[in-house]
Amino acid sequence: MRNSQWSVKGNTKFLITLTHQLLEKLPNNVTTIQELRLIAPNSAIASVGRPRFEQLPFDLAVPDIDIDKLEAQWRSLGTLTLKDINPEFSDGMEIDSVKFWGNVRQLSNAIGETPYEQLADFCLKALTLPVSNAVVERVFSIMNAVKTRARNKMQLEILQCIIRIREVLKSCCIDFQPSHDMLMRFTSQMYESTRNPKDLGTPRQTSNSTAEGEDLLEMITLFDNDNESHDCL
Repeated sequence: MRNSQWSVKGNTKFLITLTHQLLEKLPNNVTTIQELRLIAPNSAIASVGRPRFEQLPFDLAVPDIDIDKLEAQWRSLGTLTLKDINPEFSDGMEIDSVKFWGNVRQLSNAIGETPYEQLADFCLKALTLPVSNAVVERVFSIMNAVKTRARNKMQLEILQCIIRIREVLKSCCIDFQPSHDMLMRFTSQMYESTRNPKDLGTPRQTSNSTAEGEDLLEMITLFDNDNESHDCL
């Protein structure tokens, strides 16, 4: 009987210790990630139980954001319906958050102003937060496959283009169907460059690492939408 009691106490202590250790390993942004649900389409314009403005994930906001303007836009957005934002939207429909806020950003009034531009930009930037490092690991795996030892002098600009091609060509280059926007970009301007021809072999010079960081972030976001591995190239 005594051994059984010691066993129960030992197991209980082990479980308590394990729980504390797991909580310590969880990132501090778990609460922020949970708050992203508040800017989901069905929550953003819900007639009942709509999130309060102060509940939004402002941990992801830039320092110089205009809180008062965002609050006014958030309150005004609550007066709209899904049909007002996009005639194709309907109640009960599963709507992609990025598509929803993209449509909100494009809304304009009678004088051509975009009354929800700041709010939509804030929400779109918040939605870029990766919920895991799987996307980042996938990008680095593909990057290592592209930038090998034999190609170690490849610059970030070329590397980004190759990774973009590998991702955009979902099936194969033979079956790829260019969009109308792509075809409209095939003009003589695509061959023009603002850089000096003598400098084309050298990397771009920037005052800081912001530009390269934005390029790397753009590459990472390429793999954040139902990505699969493709061996076309």
